[in-house]
Amino acid sequence: MSQNSLRFGIHDFLNAQPLIKQVLPRGEKEGFSIVVDVPSALADRLKDGQLDLAMIPAVEYLREAANYRLVPGVCIASRGDVGTVLLLSKVAPEKIRSIALDHRSRTSVALLKILFPLDKSVQF
Repeated sequence: MSQNSLRFGIHDFLNAQPLIKQVLPRGEKEGFSIVVDVPSALADRLKDGQLDLAMIPAVEYLREAANYRLVPGVCIASRGDVGTVLLLSKVAPEKIRSIALDHRSRTSVALLKILFPLDKSVQF
């Protein structure tokens, strides 16, 4: 593979499988290298210039929109509930004092911070 090949970052979460099944077999044949990592790490690598193209959390595109371009016609989306972002608790929402976060997905973290924006008693 040449040093000028496109560096494409993908994650292996279940919701990305249809795209991955199309991309992985074509990587070297089409002249691009594939980097598999979690979405948050892909966002960091894209921002740092280690990747040319990446599947990143939606919130990261919003944060860096001036520096990024969307690939038309490609996304991970759903017409209904996806059930991949869950807040599970043994207590009522108003009694929640701390939330453990999965930092692999920054969009999930951002959504939780929207749900608890002004509640200073909740620790993330």
